[in-house]
Amino acid sequence: MTKENAPTSNISQAVKKAQALLAEHATPLQRQLYSTRIDPNWAPISPVAKFRSLTGHAQARIMPEPLQAGHHRCFNRGVMVIDDVIPTAEFHELGELTQAMAYITKGWSRPSTVCCDNNKYFTKPFPDQFSSDDLGYELTTQLNAVLDRTIRTLLNFLLPLTQPPEAIIHCNAWINTGPIGLNATTGQCNYHFWHYDSDEYLEFFHPEPMVRFPVWGAILYIHQPADLSHYTCFEADGLNQNIRAQPNRLVIFDPSLVHGVVGPPTLEENNLRSILVINAWDYPALDHGTLVNHDTT
Repeated sequence: MTKENAPTSNISQAVKKAQALLAEHATPLQRQLYSTRIDPNWAPISPVAKFRSLTGHAQARIMPEPLQAGHHRCFNRGVMVIDDVIPTAEFHELGELTQAMAYITKGWSRPSTVCCDNNKYFTKPFPDQFSSDDLGYELTTQLNAVLDRTIRTLLNFLLPLTQPPEAIIHCNAWINTGPIGLNATTGQCNYHFWHYDSDEYLEFFHPEPMVRFPVWGAILYIHQPADLSHYTCFEADGLNQNIRAQPNRLVIFDPSLVHGVVGPPTLEENNLRSILVINAWDYPALDHGTLVNHDTT
């Protein structure tokens, strides 16, 4: 299901879920930003960006720099690529669990609070996508244990790029697993549409859609189909850079850069593409998986 065609009932449930979570977890900064009124003079979203707000009728507008988290980044409008970031045994376990999860669901979401104790960072997940009655619960428990280690490893790369490092207090992490292209007659097709990484409640569920970017966006490539080349592409007007997907490669980027995925089609279930995406935040932002995929009762 895309963000564009979610059922109306799911949208209203997601908004109620968001309101309940915000009442319990929102920080003062988050409350301030969520009560900000949209200004039609703010920059509109890129015309190539696919997704649109699910509520309200206004055109999404990008919050101005004073309301963004860009001042926490040591560089902007750029991309960093690092190979072999996860130890081999841990990466192998992550890959096996991810492929197993692909047989249950093509998407999986895991919000985490990032905590610091004696200058050591650890993550605390809340709430899980699967309940104890679901088929995916045991697998999710195993995957959470591996991701605790993986996310801490990736934070070691993100935190030194952040001013100050303790500005990151939350991570939204999710795994995307699926084929490349469902109607690829030309041999080259869009798998993931052009999009921003953003506060998904603000952009898609708030009655006045506003775009606020994370402190950082990061992609860890887990599994890529053999003998096929796929790329994370950053829009020509923004950066004009293509990053080849390669297992255990980490891409760190400015989330205000519009990006998407292109590559030849892969339609077999055993030939899936899997990635781990992390958005690092200065408040406990709600992602689409949290808002839509959880039971609201």
